Amino acid sequence: MEVKQVSGFLGEIAKLMHRRHLAFMERTVERSKQHLSLSGGTGCPENLRARAVIFTQAFNRENEAFKAQRGSDFTAQLKDADLSRDNTLSGVRGMLDALSKIGSDDQKIAAPKIQRIFDLYKVKSADSYEDQGIKLSQVCSDIEARDDLRDALQTCGLTNQMALLKAQNEECRRLVNARNAERSQIDNQAMNKARKETDAAYADFVLLLNAYAITTWADGRSPYDELIDVLNADIDYYKNWVLRKSGSSDEDEGEDQDKEDAADPEISPDADDALSTLDKPAEA
Repeated sequence: MEVKQVSGFLGEIAKLMHRRHLAFMERTVERSKQHLSLSGGTGCPENLRARAVIFTQAFNRENEAFKAQRGSDFTAQLKDADLSRDNTLSGVRGMLDALSKIGSDDQKIAAPKIQRIFDLYKVKSADSYEDQGIKLSQVCSDIEARDDLRDALQTCGLTNQMALLKAQNEECRRLVNARNAERSQIDNQAMNKARKETDAAYADFVLLLNAYAITTWADGRSPYDELIDVLNADIDYYKNWVLRKSGSSDEDEGEDQDKEDAADPEISPDADDALSTLDKPAEA
């Protein structure tokens, strides 16, 4: 039986977008916190504990840099504005669908005309803030430019709702532009520097962990096997699922990944609880 070792992952880590990079590092910090205090019942070696603390501190600095880069006074306003826009859009689309089926004869003709404009630009609530704003602006412009579409909208009784949707969309686009302008003033070098420091601290921690797995190996096992197993399971998950989902490296993550963030692994505000555990003296 071979000695268990943490799999190599530094090359692949470079391909992860910032928030996914943070999520992976947070998992590793948490796994270390859970397992190192129980290493073989003999306590964690001080130099390995020290490397874990350095790694955790580096992760916390990267997390703070990420929050500074992505945080904005406009974020909450934009989220609320987008929700209002999505609700109005859903109402308009729902009414058009209903009228095309059970409306008056005139409405059954008029509603599909408006539906085709929405379908032409493939407007979806799941689009990024910016993409949805552009598409809805095109829809509104097309309707305003054609007498037959304005008449169709009036026949469906949706003139006021479309005016509301246009106003809400313009507000969302204003907030997107304001937030992006604010982000452009942020020093990206701080985030990149913090990320490289986390990678270096992670590499040092894994190198020492693997070394202890070799030196403590006896009777077909080491006290670090369980930690190595869970770390490798995380690495396999990121290699086989997260990297395939994210595709090629995209360090800036575009201007607008907001509506996709909810589907990604959550990033805790910090990992101070991990630090508090790892700072405890090794048990005798």
